[in-house]
Amino acid sequence: MEVILDSGPLIALAKLNLLSLFEKLYGEVTIPQAVYQESVMDGKNKGYEDAWTIELFLNQHNWSPRKIDAEMISDELSRLNLDTGEIACIALGQNSSESLVLLDDEYAREICRDRGIRVKGTLGVLVEAYRNDIITLNELEFHFEQIAMREDIWVAQELCAEILHRLKKEM
Repeated sequence: MEVILDSGPLIALAKLNLLSLFEKLYGEVTIPQAVYQESVMDGKNKGYEDAWTIELFLNQHNWSPRKIDAEMISDELSRLNLDTGEIACIALGQNSSESLVLLDDEYAREICRDRGIRVKGTLGVLVEAYRNDIITLNELEFHFEQIAMREDIWVAQELCAEILHRLKKEM
């Protein structure tokens, strides 16, 4: 299974110092060049500490950004109101029936679902880590609370609470 990573989950998990979850859960991920540009190059230019963390992590794992051929991106896809990283992730996700796209933008996630692409976001990665006994429920709750209170991670506080509530009901 190819796991394709957009900037949202990459940046969020870098801010939480949880980038290792990608390797623990998926072995390796694909990072489109546009996502690398946004999360590392643009981030470094803006002085975001997490950009350096992401670059170091990717380099340590020899995960190089993947260029996307222009013919992979349909005219219809390029006309959607998405950023270049999201477009690249969806284009790659369409190429394989065994792909999982990790992104947080709800509109982009809806487009993935409409195209039959498996998709999950930052919270889904954390829940998967919990269900695979990589983190405990207490750790999951702590990370959700961190996400909910941080202004630099763009995941709704209500969504964090809703998912935690559902998980606790399952127990």
